[in-house]
Amino acid sequence: MQTYKFYFKKTATKSLPLVGSRLLHAATDFINMIIIAKLGLDAVAAGSLIAITSATILLVAWATLFSVAVVVGQAYGARQYAAIGQILKSGCLLALIIGTIAGVMMHQVNHILCLFHQPQNLIALAMPYFHTLAWGLIPSVICVCFNEFAIGILKTRLVIIWRLITTPITLGLSYCLVLGKFGLPKMGIAGAALGYTITYWGLAIALLIYFSNAKKYREYCLFKAPCSLAYIKQLFAIGWPISVQLGAIMAAYTMLTYMMGWFGKTALAANQITAQCATIVAMIPYGISQAAVALVAQASGQTKNLIKIAGLSSIWLSGMLVTIFSLVYWIAPKLPISIYLSSHNANNINAISLAILFLYINGISQIFDALGVTTLGALRGLSDTKIPMLINIIASWLVSIPIGYILAFKLGVGAIGLNMGFVLGSALNAFLLMNRFKKYCII
Repeated sequence: MQTYKFYFKKTATKSLPLVGSRLLHAATDFINMIIIAKLGLDAVAAGSLIAITSATILLVAWATLFSVAVVVGQAYGARQYAAIGQILKSGCLLALIIGTIAGVMMHQVNHILCLFHQPQNLIALAMPYFHTLAWGLIPSVICVCFNEFAIGILKTRLVIIWRLITTPITLGLSYCLVLGKFGLPKMGIAGAALGYTITYWGLAIALLIYFSNAKKYREYCLFKAPCSLAYIKQLFAIGWPISVQLGAIMAAYTMLTYMMGWFGKTALAANQITAQCATIVAMIPYGISQAAVALVAQASGQTKNLIKIAGLSSIWLSGMLVTIFSLVYWIAPKLPISIYLSSHNANNINAISLAILFLYINGISQIFDALGVTTLGALRGLSDTKIPMLINIIASWLVSIPIGYILAFKLGVGAIGLNMGFVLGSALNAFLLMNRFKKYCII
């Protein structure tokens, strides 16, 4: 009999490689911010604007191409191997279009930052980063196409291998270019962007060469079949709702960062430290969520009780693991903060004090986020995506931001009020999604 114990173990096993891949990606951003922090408090504050803004643009662009895995997987399951090359080529053409649009947005992001009244000195520090990274948007989206292709044909180890290769290259380039090591020019913050851009171009070219010549992939007719307008439309039709949902969530956190900017660089620096810690921990529920999609989808053809066991096992496993990390925030908040800012520097005292309060609050928020994200994966396994998308948007934009704004600026709670608003939004989102999933489990 397949029990909760069985599914806890199965979920953990299936989630491990997915979590590992996501952690490598998050670790790259995390270490890059540590490198940037060596430039001073202003650089950390500018890094807050850089991290959330660039992540939003990249995620919206990338998410549209997540549909490649779906369509390739369908063709692979139907043994239509020759069509896979046509799908991939159509995806790459769509990637060129999306990457170009996203690159232009990245290059002109200063207008958005000015619109939200961010400090001019921080905008000046951040813009060289955005201008440099804009040139890496096209290859980054093409790389996503190949990642999704590999997932679609069940060659998921390729994705991890690529990540293992590119992570040290990106970090090595960033370290040398940001700080001017080993004879390379000291570019400051822009050096981190150039590290990403060079890696994206190198990986995209390497993947094109590899898949064009690898004999074991010839049955897929890669790059031989012409692009298909029908496939481009199908890929976009599947991909844009994913992009809208993830984009709306990221935009909400971008708005949080911009509102933090209204309190000055101390609040921005504290927020950036909290966001970096949260990003690392978030890789756990996101990885488990991916496993939940497959496990619940497999259970959906059997009994409702099995759906319940598969889904709740993933949800509670995610919640328990994230709770353990939250304990670190509550018991020893100075430990993660010390990675970024030294308590021996008097200029950092206010930022450290505020970051401690942010971590206390974020410890609660990330538990609700873990429950919500994993439940969202379970619902996707049941092909339920539209209503959950609306729930996410409502919780973010009609609860988190308005309540946070009222608490912070109208009731005088200050920067902490912004985070409190997001706790309430995360709690509502988790409650509504879990309640929706339970309806599928009623026997």
